[in-house]
Amino acid sequence: MNNQNFKWQPFEKIGGKFGNITISINSAGGIGFLSGMWHKYNLQNMTYVKLFFSLDNSKNPVLGFKFTQDKHLAGVYKLTLNRSSASVSPNAFWAAHGIIPENYVGSYAPNEMIDKDFGQIFYIVLNKNLKLKNNG
Repeated sequence: MNNQNFKWQPFEKIGGKFGNITISINSAGGIGFLSGMWHKYNLQNMTYVKLFFSLDNSKNPVLGFKFTQDKHLAGVYKLTLNRSSASVSPNAFWAAHGIIPENYVGSYAPNEMIDKDFGQIFYIVLNKNLKLKNNG
């Protein structure tokens, strides 16, 4: 008999989707954080998201996302939570930055960074007519 000392971890998330690690933007400006991302980054307990804006070196808009439980953090949006994903409709954010969401409809693979001021930030670089791209 083998005397291995395994540390077994039971798998209990039957029906969960783990491969769809994307952030989607729809034509109405809704942003969806799909199930694969939700699982990979263990975001199940997050209820709010703070959005950030920047431009990359090619002047493409970059959206940043910081997930939090702090409803008192200035400018946070409440997430609409589903069983294994979340979404937000940040209409004021789009308008404030002159972004027309219809121009950027698609699915984006999120990038991740640790910002010296804000900590963990997920971000996507917006490109017109994009279907799926990891573009960090």
